[in-house]
Amino acid sequence: MDSQIMQQAIDTLKDGGIILHATETCYGFTCDITNQQAVQQLFMLKKRDAAKPVSALFADATMAKQYVRWNETTASLANEHLPGPLTMIVAIKDDAPDILYPTPNGGSTIGVRISSYRNVQQLVEQYGKPLVTTSANIAGLPCCYNIADVLKQFGYTDHINTTLPFLIVDHQPLPAALPSTVVDCTNNKITIVRNGVIEL
Repeated sequence: MDSQIMQQAIDTLKDGGIILHATETCYGFTCDITNQQAVQQLFMLKKRDAAKPVSALFADATMAKQYVRWNETTASLANEHLPGPLTMIVAIKDDAPDILYPTPNGGSTIGVRISSYRNVQQLVEQYGKPLVTTSANIAGLPCCYNIADVLKQFGYTDHINTTLPFLIVDHQPLPAALPSTVVDCTNNKITIVRNGVIEL
């Protein structure tokens, strides 16, 4: 991501906006997960059930450990599979630097993602705080692997002559792929919630 687009993305996040970007799996949306209003807007955009949490994108395990309870299971999985398409559900620390909003009403647990897609990693690294990571689709509809499909789902014909409710920072089409594998690690053991790219 070039410096001009990166700065625009950072400014959008600071202003509580939403960003559309590519990932190692499909196109995704992100916003500041410490900004409750931004998370509310994202849930409204996706028509997502307010009780269904989104995951958090961290720059690395060091950042994640500031916000969530790391244990032997998460450490082992992180060493073997991260960065990559794995989501680990863990407890949020009571003394985290900021309140995280996996739902608009908060939450006690959250899915941890550390992406292997360089543009996404650069964004969270430079922003300095965790971000939402969720697929760029209307809840219940298929994942999208190019800009045109995202726009079509949300009722837009193009992104050149239209004011969109999100900033686009990637334009390349992606190959269809499975979503991230989701595991619950809150009890220091692996409970598979969703099978995906990584087989455990």
